[in-house]
Amino acid sequence: MKYPLLYSAFSSIFLAVAACGGSGSVASAEKGDGHNHGAKEDVTEVEVTEAQLKTVGIELGKVQYKELGDVIHANGTLSVNPQDEADVAPLSAGIIKRITVKEGQSVRAGQPVAYQENAEVLLIQQDYLTALDEAKLAQQEYDRQQALASQGAGVKKNLQQATAALGIAEAKKDALRSRLVQLGIKAESVSPTSLYSQVPVTAPISGVVAKINVRTGSYTDMSSPLMTIVNNSGVFANLQVYEKDLSHVKVGQHVELRLTNNPSVALDGKVSEITHAIDPVTKTLNARVAIDAADKDALIPGMGVTALISTGESSVMAIPDEAIAGINGKNYIFALEDVHEEEGGKAYHFELVPVITGARELGFTQITPETELPDSATVVVGNAFYLASIAADHGEHNH
Repeated sequence: MKYPLLYSAFSSIFLAVAACGGSGSVASAEKGDGHNHGAKEDVTEVEVTEAQLKTVGIELGKVQYKELGDVIHANGTLSVNPQDEADVAPLSAGIIKRITVKEGQSVRAGQPVAYQENAEVLLIQQDYLTALDEAKLAQQEYDRQQALASQGAGVKKNLQQATAALGIAEAKKDALRSRLVQLGIKAESVSPTSLYSQVPVTAPISGVVAKINVRTGSYTDMSSPLMTIVNNSGVFANLQVYEKDLSHVKVGQHVELRLTNNPSVALDGKVSEITHAIDPVTKTLNARVAIDAADKDALIPGMGVTALISTGESSVMAIPDEAIAGINGKNYIFALEDVHEEEGGKAYHFELVPVITGARELGFTQITPETELPDSATVVVGNAFYLASIAADHGEHNH
């Protein structure tokens, strides 16, 4: 008996769902009087109700073609380019009064992500207003000296001094204006009756807030990043390839990736770059893989990945591991023959297709059907153990 524990574990489920639409039925390859008294029969068909299908979570899909066997295994991590990851830091020291974003939130370059209170900001604004007055007075003195000189009544030295003073005043005003712009304050909005006590801290790049390091009331300065922003649009996989496999890895080869913490997530990519420096400890080189995915927000730099680098052109028929069932020493998959209406709902009729298994990679197994199986056939791709328990039970307990 292939699955004694499996049958025991799911017999209670089978009895429970039987009430939803009747128990599953089977057919044998040999027709008899129904009293075989312990002899094992090769079951060829299984039928379950729609209620049973949904309750147990049997999944349907298609057989796929994958490059298995002729591949190189590699491990690595997800990474981004340095320009796609940024620390957000204030331009001066102060107290964080407000944080306007959350971790995981998308932001655009220049968007305020926090507000900082700083007494120095008030002084800069006051200095700027003073510089405006000084520049205005310097301009007036320069104009006066110019007028005198044009009438021949001025002193050349006084005009030179006025010119120098105006240049110094304008430079001071422009420097303070630039400082206010850096702090996120519009210089033209500053007046003696309108001074800003808080300044925004803005995002240097567009992306997703990966981590926030502060909270409201925290003291921060230029060396204390408030948060990290990552632009995942350029995320790639950095794989470690062993020296012995290097001759088989080429730019442009197809790569299938799986997240280490969530193997159900499959990603496709291509080798885009191979470094020429060998790590003296691990004896590996880095192969960069460009990931082909429309939505990369869920991919976080630092996540571990396992990969299969395809080194050949051939592809084989493959199916998820959990779609293959062992019954009476043979491997089978379940092909949907038809769906028909019965009293109480639909019934799903499956044919057991014997298969020979081959290479197994990243949750998929190569199969060779022993009977004809069209590419368009609908097959069970998940939770096939339930159908296997029905078939095994019939084959071993029919009498």
